[in-house]
Formats: sequence, C-alpha cells, structure tokens
Amino acid sequence: MNWCYLFKHWFSTLLLTPVIHLLVEKWDDLNQLTTMDFLELFPVFLILGFVFSIPTYFLYSILYYYLAQLEFKYSKVILISFSVIGIVVTALIIKGTMMPNVALAYCLSSIITGVSFKLNFKKIENENDQNNNPN
Repeated sequence: MNWCYLFKHWFSTLLLTPVIHLLVEKWDDLNQLTTMDFLELFPVFLILGFVFSIPTYFLYSILYYYLAQLEFKYSKVILISFSVIGIVVTALIIKGTMMPNVALAYCLSSIITGVSFKLNFKKIENENDQNNNPN
C-alpha cells in the first residue's frame, strides 16, 4: 500500500498553515505583514501542530488503511473531511482566544493540500522488478 498521500497531506498542512494564518490575521492590512512575523510564528505552528495532530492522524491512518482495502470512490473526500473534523475537535478541546483563527487556518490548509495531491492507494511497482521479470 502507498502511504505517500497521508504523509504529504499531513506535512503540507503543517507547513502551509502558518502562511494562511498570517494572511487571515493581517488581512485588513497586508502592508503590516513582515518576514519576522512569519519567522516567529513558523516554528511554533510546526511543533505544536505536529504534536496536536498526532491523535487525529493516527486515526486518519486507520481510516486510510480501511479505505485502501475498499478502494472506495470518494475516499479522498472522506479523508479530507476526517482531517477537518479532527482539527475542529482538537481546537474545541484546546480552546483559547486564538483558536478560531488557528483552526480556520489549519482547516483551509488541510483542504488545499488534500485536494492538491493525488490519492493512489496502490503501491507503485519498482521498475527493476518489472525489468528483471520478462513475463
């Protein structure tokens, strides 16, 4: 089974979220947006996002495995929806004054990255195996 989609979706969401969050926060005055804002925010979002997303992506991987066995037509929609629900549930558990904007940024980046990558459950054959087996 090919797990590339799961990891690309997860890590791309973690990398894109700080950018989206800054754009949402500074939307009224984008001229105020600085590189320092991004450099200060990026490590925090990356580390905390990774830690808080582990339970969601653990469950996501179980769902991913199950959907791969079924080869269901709408698997990608289900996986993206599951990640968004996981983000919302995590935000509700954590709470805090910034959580609505942070959750929005994570949800948007999860949707964008989930749609961007191709979902292929089947393991890609190694070219060497194909070349060595003339049948």
